[in-house]
Amino acid sequence: MVKIIKLFANQHPYLAYIALIVTASLIGITVEWLINRDFVNNIWGALMMIIIGVIGIYYKQKKKS
Repeated sequence: MVKIIKLFANQHPYLAYIALIVTASLIGITVEWLINRDFVNNIWGALMMIIIGVIGIYYKQKKKS
């Protein structure tokens, strides 16, 4: 299973990163809901993480080629 995830991440780095952020956000929202029965709608933090990560992936791929 780990090999499949690594292969997918190597073939589609942007999609893998966005899937990681969405999964982490869902886990965080679930934990926040279970503890406090509410969650703060902070979409800006998630968007900033996505933008910074995508820029990092872009420069990493640019450096490889």
